[in-house]
Amino acid sequence: MMGKHSQEHLTGEMPKCHLYQGTLFIVFITVWSLDSFVFRLTTLTPNIVLIWMSVLCAIIVMIFALQLMNASHKVLFESSDMGLFTTGAFSRVRHPLYLGTCLVYLSLAIGTLSLLSIVLWVVVFLVYDAIASYEERLLESKFGAEYADYRARVRKWIPIRKRQMKQVGTI
Repeated sequence: MMGKHSQEHLTGEMPKCHLYQGTLFIVFITVWSLDSFVFRLTTLTPNIVLIWMSVLCAIIVMIFALQLMNASHKVLFESSDMGLFTTGAFSRVRHPLYLGTCLVYLSLAIGTLSLLSIVLWVVVFLVYDAIASYEERLLESKFGAEYADYRARVRKWIPIRKRQMKQVGTI
C-alpha cells in the first residue's frame, strides 16, 4: 500500500493536464484494443518471426519505461529535497516520468504492430511535449539560472547527456 505523497516541493502542472492525460489514455487503449484485437484494420500481420520480434521489442521498451518511471518516483517522492531535481533519472533526461509514460504507449503499439496506434502515439507524444514545455517555463521562472544550466546539460527527451551526443556525432 502506497502512502500519501507530499507534493508541496513540486513546481506545478499545466491546468487540466490530468484531464488530457486521462482522455489520451482512454482513447489510446480503445483504439489500440479495437485495432489490434477486433477489427485489425491497420495491424500488420506478418510472419511469426516478425511477430515474436515485435513482442520482444515491446517487452524491452516496457521494462525500460517502468524502470525509468520507478527511478523518477524515487527521486520525487522519497526525497526531502526542496530544490530542483537533477539527480537519479533526472540527471539523464529532464522529463523521465513523461518519457516513461510515452514509452509504455509505444511498447503497446510496437507489440501488436498497430499502425493506427503508432500514429496515435505521435499525438500522445506531442501532448506530453506540450505539458513538459509548460512545466519547463514554470521551472525556469522559479529557478532561473540554475534551471537554464540544467537544461543546457540534460536533454529533454533523449536520456543521453548533451556532451555524450557531441562525442557520438564525431565518431
